[in-house]
Amino acid sequence: MFFNGFYPFIDVNAGGSIDGMLAAVDRALTLANDETQIIPGHGPLAHLPELRAYRQMLQTVRDRVRELVQQGKTRDEVIAAHPTQDLDAQWGRGGMAPEVFVGVVYDGMTARPRP
Repeated sequence: MFFNGFYPFIDVNAGGSIDGMLAAVDRALTLANDETQIIPGHGPLAHLPELRAYRQMLQTVRDRVRELVQQGKTRDEVIAAHPTQDLDAQWGRGGMAPEVFVGVVYDGMTARPRP
């Protein structure tokens, strides 16, 4: 769930969401301390500051995309709004392109609940 320095893959088809990612990071933050070395799923070894930065990025993206969804924007309109533009230099250089990540976040927010 921790992609150090990259936008993460969220498996929306399996019920994943950015809120679930935030909940997982919040749990990890309760388990770590200043000496904890965190081995991310992707990216270099990390410590609390990197995990906190990752959480802040997730929250920022979630809040921005949620606002656009609440405005009634379509998936294409949300992607075209570039809600991660100021984050892309830091987080968008991994395997997931910023527009793909925004689309995944949108999909998770607008998916019908699983039975």
